[in-house]
Order: sequence, then structure tokens, then C-alpha cells
Amino acid sequence: KQFSKKYSYPIIKYYQALRIEAAKRDLMAGLSVTQIAEKLNMSSIYAFSRFFKSKAGVSPSQFRNKELF
Repeated sequence: KQFSKKYSYPIIKYYQALRIEAAKRDLMAGLSVTQIAEKLNMSSIYAFSRFFKSKAGVSPSQFRNKELF
């Protein structure tokens, strides 16, 4: 509650934003989706892919391809 009051931003959304940014960096660094899912302690690569797409608007592979070209 204190975090939300101070920053006007729920801590869960802040934490999710940090995870997405870390995933984006890792995708650009060449890590596999499996490695990133494990690094972020996701239950599966499918859960990670759904989470990533819901927050970033594209799938992890689409993000990687878009950023490379």
C-alpha cells in the first residue's frame, strides 16, 4: 500500500514491468525462450509466452524478429 501511495502505481505492475524489460533484454541477447522462462521462474515456456504477449503485445519470437530487422 505504501508503494502504491508513494508512486501511484501498484507494486505488482512495477514488478511485471521489470520482468518484461528483463525478458526483452534476454531475447535480444540471444537467450532461448526456455532459458528466459527458467530465469524468470515461470512455470513453463507457455506461461512465459502468454505473459510476454499480454504485456508486450507480441510473442517473444515476434519481438525478437522485429527488433533484429
